[in-house]
Amino acid sequence: MKKLYNKIKDNWLLLVILGLASCLRLIELSSHPEGTYTDEAYGAYIAYGLLTEGIDDRGCHFPIYFIAWGSGMNALYPYLGVLFFKLFGVSLLAYRLPQALFGILSIFAFYIIVRELLGKKAGLFFAFVLAVNPWHIMMCRFGLESNLAPSIFLIGLMFLVLGLRRRSSWLIPAALFFGLTLYCYAVTWLILPIFFIFSLLLCRKWIPQSRNTLVFVIILFLLALPLLIFLAVNYDLLPEIRTSFITIPKLTGFRSDELSPAYIASGVLDLLRIVVLDQGDGNDTLSGISTGSYYYFTTPFMIFGILYHIGTLIRNYRHGSSDLTSLFLAWLASAAIVSTANHYLTMIHINMIHIPIIFYGAYGFYSLSQKMKSKFFLGSCTAFYALSLAFFLSAYAKTEFSLFFGDKPYEALLAAKDIAPENGSITFFGTTIYKYPNLLWREKSDINNYMQNAIYNDNPLFAELLHYGNYHFIYDDINLINNIVTDVYILRVSRMDEFRMLGFQVIQVNDSYAVASLPAP
Repeated sequence: MKKLYNKIKDNWLLLVILGLASCLRLIELSSHPEGTYTDEAYGAYIAYGLLTEGIDDRGCHFPIYFIAWGSGMNALYPYLGVLFFKLFGVSLLAYRLPQALFGILSIFAFYIIVRELLGKKAGLFFAFVLAVNPWHIMMCRFGLESNLAPSIFLIGLMFLVLGLRRRSSWLIPAALFFGLTLYCYAVTWLILPIFFIFSLLLCRKWIPQSRNTLVFVIILFLLALPLLIFLAVNYDLLPEIRTSFITIPKLTGFRSDELSPAYIASGVLDLLRIVVLDQGDGNDTLSGISTGSYYYFTTPFMIFGILYHIGTLIRNYRHGSSDLTSLFLAWLASAAIVSTANHYLTMIHINMIHIPIIFYGAYGFYSLSQKMKSKFFLGSCTAFYALSLAFFLSAYAKTEFSLFFGDKPYEALLAAKDIAPENGSITFFGTTIYKYPNLLWREKSDINNYMQNAIYNDNPLFAELLHYGNYHFIYDDINLINNIVTDVYILRVSRMDEFRMLGFQVIQVNDSYAVASLPAP
């Protein structure tokens, strides 16, 4: 008991930071953001299908990568969703919990890494910086499957640092978490090997000559092997593999051309704009509202931190020594290289670069405080972070997220069902009206019935649902309403006048949605 008391006494500040981080990520988790992001809803629906029938919406038994839209969805998060559905029941809260919990664990991992490399005080400061970071808070509060990657990678990095500095046996869980990162987000299939190449160049003197190093390599290879087979299947080198217990699927469309050296020139400028100038992509999903995704005041310190760190590493190299803090430079460089080669740069697509950016913002503050030998400076920085957090939370609490579909479209659906005859058809009109995965998740549609009856358009990369059961979808071309016999349309209020001009009776349901039907003859 005394030992536990001493542990708590020695680490009370860390516990306060983790408690704050938990509150910021768990309070009202199911209701803010209100509704579901479309990819989040799709993952939740797939998890529901796996839980109830053991298949996804394309009839695959436990695939290592989901076909989803046609061009695929990362697998690990929906499988965690299945586990949490079993533990806590099927709900949005249960589906969002893994993201929040691994995010909190990643803050602890951040503390351990920095404590090992720079000392306990630095570890506490860096952990606090990550705990109050706007991007990290927003990322942890909804279940987008690719956003699990930074947390899992950071936990793997913690075990790697412990394996290199303390006991080589820590390399075994490091390999496990790095391997799991590959199932979080496909861009890590490139980032991970580039990271290891840079790490070998910068930290080779730290690699232990032990059996555990070989075990690390073997575990990582074994975890990567199913994905290598998946690539072989989708490059037509092997046939699709479907069994009753695992599937390595053939996608209808393979997005291999989204990453190309041809995009690097424009990608560098876009990356600098998002990370340095704007601290966001103009989208409210993961951009830090009015405060910036890392807080705007941190940008010059982040730039200073990178330059100062590179200079320190060069001086160490000239003196024949190496520094494990260079692992963060390896992470930043590998994520930047892959990000700039990406055709689409958003806060989500470049999610692997955010933690190194946050690290260097904190590193800039910490390095200056060390050079100035001033505790007051670092304390002032901490206070400024806390004040900025207050501004962020004030803005975040009032934000209605445009890409999350909540009660409003479902209110319109219920209104349409009241107007339509029994088993009458209902058509959703417009690309932004109500994405079909949100509908499937909201209604918990039977996955076997959906799989057998869903009809899609011919887009191999991002198939859109055209028809399922009593529901139809029309994507923006109002002339197509002549091709579908339907009882009620659901539309955005901005389209009401177009339907009135065509002779429809239009009823506004709320400030966003309306329903339209032809008058009775």
